[in-house]
Amino acid sequence: MGGYDFAYSDSQNKAPMMPGTSMATLASDGSLCISGTVGQIGMVGGMPDYTDDWGCGIGVNLSQTMGMNTPTMAYQLSGTGVTVSTSEVPSCTTARVEIDDNGTAYCAALTSGVEIPWSAFNTECWMPASGQALSAAPASIALKVQFVASASQACPFTDFCIDSISL
Repeated sequence: MGGYDFAYSDSQNKAPMMPGTSMATLASDGSLCISGTVGQIGMVGGMPDYTDDWGCGIGVNLSQTMGMNTPTMAYQLSGTGVTVSTSEVPSCTTARVEIDDNGTAYCAALTSGVEIPWSAFNTECWMPASGQALSAAPASIALKVQFVASASQACPFTDFCIDSISL
C-alpha cells in the first residue's frame, strides 16, 4: 500500500463551479504537510454557500505505484475504522477525513489520534444526518484530510501535517 500525496482546494474547482478562495501547497521536503489559507464562505439567503467555497486539504492515493501517469487503484480497507494522527488543526477551522469509495465521498469529523469507525463516515459531508453511512470497510481510492471553510473568517495556516494513518 502506498502512493502519491497531493494538496487540493476549492480554488481548483472545475467548471461550471467558480474558483474558490482556499488554497493549499504541499511541503517541499517530502513530508505529508501543507500550508495555505482556508477561505471564507459567502452567504446566500442567510445560509453558508458551500457550492464554490468548501475549503482545502491534503490527500493520499492509497494504492498507486510510483511513476509518472500510473493508475490510481482502489485499496480494500479492513478493520473497524481509521485513525489519523496530525499536528494541530488550526483553531480557526475544523477538519474532517474523507474517504473516496470508488467515486463516492464519505466524510467524518477528525479528532487526531482517535479511531473513526466506518459507520461514522457519511455521504452527506455538510449535514451528516441526511446522508448514507458506511456499513463496513470500503474499497477506497484516496484518504483526505480537509479543512472546512468558515462563514466567519478566512484561516491562514502553515505546516499542518499528517503524522500517521492507521487502517
